[in-house]
Amino acid sequence: MKEPTRTLWTKALFEGLYLAVEKKNAEAVRVALDDLKAKGIPANEILRYVREDQGKAGEAALRELMRSGDDDQRGIFFKLKNLLR
Repeated sequence: MKEPTRTLWTKALFEGLYLAVEKKNAEAVRVALDDLKAKGIPANEILRYVREDQGKAGEAALRELMRSGDDDQRGIFFKLKNLLR
């Protein structure tokens, strides 16, 4: 498996993601994921890096936060998604 290029900016994006996961901030997680995906890092690699840094509990928390933005009918993601319908 090819390793993505880890520039200083990419490392900073991952640090932001790790902090967002620790704080359980779904909006910050979404922004960090969008930025990392824009750099060409696939979701499965992002999950792997979180698992390596924070263990399985961190990976599970990230998965939950990724789902919470879609399912939370009171959250900003739900409102934005339905605003464009």
